[in-house]
Amino acid sequence: MGFLLAACASTSAQSYAPGKPPIAVYVSQAGQGSTKVWDAAQLSCEGKPLYQWRSAGTFTWHFSYSGFEILSTIAGGEPEYTLPEGENCGWLTVGLGDLMKDVPAEGTKSKWQGSCQTSTVNDTKTIAQEITSMVVGWEEKTTRLGTFHALRVKSVNQYVDGKSVGVQDVDDWYVCGYGRIYSASSDTGRDVHYVDELLSFTPQSTDEAHVRFILADIQLANTPATYQASTTDEETAEALRRWNGGVRVANVDQLARKQVEGQWQIVYNGSDRPVNPIDIQLTTDQAP
Repeated sequence: MGFLLAACASTSAQSYAPGKPPIAVYVSQAGQGSTKVWDAAQLSCEGKPLYQWRSAGTFTWHFSYSGFEILSTIAGGEPEYTLPEGENCGWLTVGLGDLMKDVPAEGTKSKWQGSCQTSTVNDTKTIAQEITSMVVGWEEKTTRLGTFHALRVKSVNQYVDGKSVGVQDVDDWYVCGYGRIYSASSDTGRDVHYVDELLSFTPQSTDEAHVRFILADIQLANTPATYQASTTDEETAEALRRWNGGVRVANVDQLARKQVEGQWQIVYNGSDRPVNPIDIQLTTDQAP
């Protein structure tokens, strides 16, 4: 999947003072508005297994293997304990460390054995797995989201996938409030390497409509530096995290940035009608 490059500034944007274009006015909906910047450190994960370290909200991931890259946004409620059984073989939102029921402490080990199904248009197959995990310990881990004091978990997944037999070696890093923030794995059965990296997290209290509005404003007027200079709310912080991670407005050609009644606004192209942020589509909305 391709990603749109930032659109060039419009003709009206050429009159902006260098480096200081105005910010378009956002009219919040009922019950919405700016929220204070979220701080994961305010949460406590003491005495909780790893699958309870995630907060409710929206996660944007960067997933890559063998030169192929995906940006994907996944929304989730309160953390739940799920196993890769039945028709659930997905690993994009769950690290292997999430299978550990015990409170994680250095040296803690766990073992899980079972099977699940994966389906395509033309085929359904069963994958049998035996997963052994161990808590390695605390490390400093730097990702594009920041630098964290993270707990590293190492897992080995021996699996039978149809007629293929393989071993998957996985390292997951966990941070309280975010859950898994980074995974690196290699798969002998498929001879590939995977990297799964958390780019941003939006708590449920965040106004998603405002985040999308800011991304449109940034892209239409090339204003990331302006927003960066005054990041006092979670909506701005989240929009910048997504922007820096490569998220763009996919339907930017349907929008325009213009002055309406003396105020800069994001409108539908060819009109003075303010855009409904629900109509702002992001490149991650199109991710599989």
